[in-house]
Amino acid sequence: MHHPWNISFSLLQGEHPLISKSKKGIIVSAIAFFIFLEKTLNASLPDCLIGKVRLNMNEALAATLGELQAQIYWLHDAEEFAELASAAATIYIKLGYTQQQSETAGNLISQAYQLSDDAVLAQEAGDFDKEIQFYHQVKDKLTQVETTLVYQNSIAIHQIKWWMYFRHQQKLQTIIHLFLQHFQAVGFMNLLTALKLTYFIMEICKVHKSRDTETTKHNAIK
Repeated sequence: MHHPWNISFSLLQGEHPLISKSKKGIIVSAIAFFIFLEKTLNASLPDCLIGKVRLNMNEALAATLGELQAQIYWLHDAEEFAELASAAATIYIKLGYTQQQSETAGNLISQAYQLSDDAVLAQEAGDFDKEIQFYHQVKDKLTQVETTLVYQNSIAIHQIKWWMYFRHQQKLQTIIHLFLQHFQAVGFMNLLTALKLTYFIMEICKVHKSRDTETTKHNAIK
């Protein structure tokens, strides 16, 4: 009998791989390198290993966005979905999107979180077909966010996969799709950036259950 996460992977694929075969070997090696560091260092990766990234963002803005992102995690746990939509919308306003774009994206993200919670309930009930249906709906919401914000590259399929695998406690698959989400967003030339983004979100995942707000803020800012 197939494990539900394997069934989920095949059903959620729904499209051709987002990266060419010529790049897969490098990506697999990068992920393996990341996992090795994550297991052996158990601490923030030094800049000399992952590269310093210069961003067009000042520290004050980064702090604001990091705090808002941390708020979203706690608002989700508290099921305060209207406030979650507002926090998400504020992030996009701070990034220069219009009020309408930001509010639309915030509401869609809030709906995506709610649908993902419905998927968890279906998972706990053993109804895996229903679970997959909910994740498909999550993907639709996140794809609408991409359309609203005019993203150049779609990352929705990898985002829902790492959400799903995280909840199935499949760490390797979680890391792979979290990395692919960011790799797809920043491109092959920014491979180290994708690794860095993956690392800090995994650090957030580690402290999520303990409700360590300050560590979450720190990693979200980074």
